[in-house]
Amino acid sequence: MTSSSRHMTRSSRHMTSSSRHMTRSSRHMTSSSRHMTRSSRHMTSSSRHMTRSPQLKVNAFCRTTETTV
Repeated sequence: MTSSSRHMTRSSRHMTSSSRHMTRSSRHMTSSSRHMTRSSRHMTSSSRHMTRSPQLKVNAFCRTTETTV
């Protein structure tokens, strides 16, 4: 009986350690998801900049044509 109880305590300890590892992995997952959201924001900002640049070019071209005419 004593040996079985010892084995049970060992298994319980292992379970607690595994649960701790799970919490650590979950934290890492949340941090990685935050990084993903940051990268997505950066991508959207870069795409906005890309869309803005051609408009600026068009405006500059219209201005030059107006000045020449």
